[in-house]
Amino acid sequence: MIISFPSFPSRFSRAGAGFAVAALAVAGLLVSAAQGNELGETQSSQGCLTLDRLGGQNAIETSDLVARQAYPNGSTNFLVASARNPVDALPGGALGIGPILLTDGLNWNLDYLTGLTKAFILGGIGAVPGSAEMFLDEHGFQYDRIQGPDRNATATAIADYWTHVNGQPTYVYVTRNAGSGSPDAVAASGVRNGPILTFTNQASLLAAAAKIKELNPSGGVVVLGGTGVVSNAEAVTLAGGLPLHRLSGADRYETSWAIANWVLQSKTRSHVYLASGHALKDAMVAGAFNDGVILLSPPDGSRIHDWATQINADGITVIGGLGVVSNSAANNAACGQAPGINQATVSKLLLPVGSFESCASATWDATNSLGLLPSTPDTENSCWVRPNSSIEQVTIRHQGDYNRDGFSDAIVYLSDPDGTAVFLVVYNPYDPAHPYVGYLWGGNGDWDFQVTNDPQPSFNLIAGGQIKQNLAVINTEGGPSVVAPVG
Repeated sequence: MIISFPSFPSRFSRAGAGFAVAALAVAGLLVSAAQGNELGETQSSQGCLTLDRLGGQNAIETSDLVARQAYPNGSTNFLVASARNPVDALPGGALGIGPILLTDGLNWNLDYLTGLTKAFILGGIGAVPGSAEMFLDEHGFQYDRIQGPDRNATATAIADYWTHVNGQPTYVYVTRNAGSGSPDAVAASGVRNGPILTFTNQASLLAAAAKIKELNPSGGVVVLGGTGVVSNAEAVTLAGGLPLHRLSGADRYETSWAIANWVLQSKTRSHVYLASGHALKDAMVAGAFNDGVILLSPPDGSRIHDWATQINADGITVIGGLGVVSNSAANNAACGQAPGINQATVSKLLLPVGSFESCASATWDATNSLGLLPSTPDTENSCWVRPNSSIEQVTIRHQGDYNRDGFSDAIVYLSDPDGTAVFLVVYNPYDPAHPYVGYLWGGNGDWDFQVTNDPQPSFNLIAGGQIKQNLAVINTEGGPSVVAPVG
């Protein structure tokens, strides 16, 4: 995106082109914001749901964080599943006997394990290698391995243990399980009133039907997913004359919503655990929570806020790191849209268009060569002035997450008959009514302004066809600042 404009607005005409050149050294007036409430509390005051995240550098770390929150005082039992492809964690979560820890057989968090006693390894050595048993032996843990010759037989073995612990089930849940697991069923890992069976072909379908008949669930069979996952004919075979229910939607996200509504009937708390609809490992380990429901998030977090509001959710906990659920998606889920700068906010702003000396002294850190981004004040002063709406127009010309915090920021033009100046407006999550504002560019003549995104959002200030300065937003103790990016 290349933006050209001829000159500064009239307020800067006293400085002319010399002011524009000076701005290259000062470029970016961003001042520290007053640090208010924590982000979740601030969002709640804006009509957003409280939001937090349990996300590690990988699925193993995330499973450990989930375990700590689901069982803060430890647990007698814990489940161990493959970190590579934890398909066995789906039926394992329904046991509800302890947290689910993912492992490659070698990496464990000993600090949390000290609060646990007995491990149930889910799957054969092809899923969780024998080195896991060696580790558990060496550290004095009791353990059993629940397994079958394949993932469906393992689910059957887990169902047998479910009845050993809980007795006759109210329901048996069933779905097709292939590849990295069923995206339609992972939200059901939080069910507690019956085991989960899986099948992949005709032979395993008939084996699941036989097991359902043996288990004799009092409420019948619940199929997870639409007819594209489990056909009507397959569902009838599985039910074998028992009452038949189906939980499904138009896609995996709506299916998770249907499952959440079903699961909520037996939960004491309406809390949403939000996992990626594509990185299914995190949703599977979220089955460790005995409160709340699991929803799968689209890449942009859409629909989640409406669904969470409908069940009166008390908040959202994202399961997984930024690589699986971005800050933007999480904020969208919590607020119904990603919070950020909009035209209504911009139209009310004071802008640093007063005297050059006053604005430069207030917004430039010469010691550290930082252009500070101040939060806009409420009242005018020698630097901060309210644009004259009769002759000056304030418009958003470009939006993006320049601060890389999941919120939408904006490039704003201040234009009048004499020219245009460019300002950077950065969303302030601690005080949304007072965003961080910085003057970036302007002058008498043909000045160009370019927003780039490689490798990070930055701004090229161009004169005479040459890039005079390249700037990016960084975070400092006082808030965001503008500097020339490194590397």
